[in-house]
Amino acid sequence: MTHIYIASNQAFTNGILKIGSTSNTPSIRVDSLSKSTSIPYNFKLEYSRFSEYAKLVERRAHAVLYGHRVNANKEFFDISLNEAIHVIDTLIDYAEIDGAIGTRISKHSDLISAWWEPQLSARDINLINFIIASTSFLSLRKAVKMTGLIIDGFLSSSTISKFFKIEKSSAAEGLKRIQRKGMKLEVTLSKSNTTIKVFQDIQYHRGELWWLFNDEFVYLIGNNKL
Repeated sequence: MTHIYIASNQAFTNGILKIGSTSNTPSIRVDSLSKSTSIPYNFKLEYSRFSEYAKLVERRAHAVLYGHRVNANKEFFDISLNEAIHVIDTLIDYAEIDGAIGTRISKHSDLISAWWEPQLSARDINLINFIIASTSFLSLRKAVKMTGLIIDGFLSSSTISKFFKIEKSSAAEGLKRIQRKGMKLEVTLSKSNTTIKVFQDIQYHRGELWWLFNDEFVYLIGNNKL
């Protein structure tokens, strides 16, 4: 049984929280943290929730809360307890209910023969289509507003590796390439000759890509998860 948990320690100022996962009982995990002689006070278990996706949710929570991370190599975040619980609960619900890949996507006719800049290879187009299929739109856009972030979806290198039957390292490189191009990616629509930015934000962290589409681009795409 795996849990994701939130723990606090009065030795930390400004309400810094530890967010982690454990295959043990959360209270036992927190007790083990308290045994460290470098911490003057015991940790307090603030919240825990069981999920078979706890490790995945932990990784995603650490990713989307990167702006609140105290140290890049530590699991500590400068964030309120309510915000942390909100993010974790939403990510668990997303993983357990809405995290599936759509089996069909749709594109506006004006997008099908559009011009992409920077230019995309056939492999890149396949990944963009996969990103569209993985998008949850409003469900995740509501997820992390409290943290100042809005997200449309997640896509892991493991998922890409299994679907395209390629090495995980190659899948990760593909997602990194899309992230680099995505920051500047624009599409010029074939009929209206209008150029729009594709992503408002796109990030990659430890095998996971997450993104926020530009609102104008959202109107041009869809999937059967909606």
